[in-house]
Amino acid sequence: RFLVRSSLLDRLTGPLCDDALGVSGSQALLESLSRANLFLVPLDGERRWFRYHHLFADLLRRRALEEAPDARADVLRRAAVWCDANGVIDDAVAYALRAGDTSYAADVIARHGIGALAAGEALRALRWVRALPAEIVHASPDHCVIAGWSHTLVENYAVVQDLAGRALDRLALGAREYPSVDDAALHARTLQAGAGALDGSPAAAEAALRALHAVLAEAGEHSLPVRASAEIMCGKLLCNLGRYDAALPHHERARDLGERLGSDLLRFAAVTGTVKTLL
Repeated sequence: RFLVRSSLLDRLTGPLCDDALGVSGSQALLESLSRANLFLVPLDGERRWFRYHHLFADLLRRRALEEAPDARADVLRRAAVWCDANGVIDDAVAYALRAGDTSYAADVIARHGIGALAAGEALRALRWVRALPAEIVHASPDHCVIAGWSHTLVENYAVVQDLAGRALDRLALGAREYPSVDDAALHARTLQAGAGALDGSPAAAEAALRALHAVLAEAGEHSLPVRASAEIMCGKLLCNLGRYDAALPHHERARDLGERLGSDLLRFAAVTGTVKTLL
């Protein structure tokens, strides 16, 4: 019974199996299965995480669908909750989606998306939002902001503008099902201003700078990610206009904010901008 039900999980560790399957003693059982060479592959040196051999897992999963098809979604949903609580976010999103619980997956992504971006994991955050139905992303300001920043980092500015506009429209209507991104409106305004001008005319760049300065004036002391991003955008636009002396303070402030946030991505973007202005 343990083999069949636990085969629904991609990776196994005792506490996860205990919660997902509603049992106890899973870690000892996994270790005994591993010692007996029963198709269990250790994934770390401490032998805390395991997976089943792929062919064995396929066999067990077919048994699981035959014997208890209704239990599959419950096991996966419990696994998603455990992974979310223990910081295994990729697995939490994957399990929730496999359980058919797109709402829970969307909630997990809303809560962790900005953190992933600040850590320099734009493609990871983009993969998360792309796993959601488009209608959920487009209807959620928080997911539009996360997707928008993800596309900014791969320089897909047309998509960024669309997502920022959708976020602001939904916020204006008071429609916000997953309110987990702090300062979502300021994020969206920063995205909209920068994306519309980075490849545009000098007049568009000047208008964007005015919009970004308004964001910086409104952003509070706690709004470090927004402030850092807006400072970086200002620096880029000023560099594009050839105003390097004016750009340098923006990059320096962005670097300081990145250091306060502990964000390698923001520090790198700020330092790269500083080097550009000095050259």
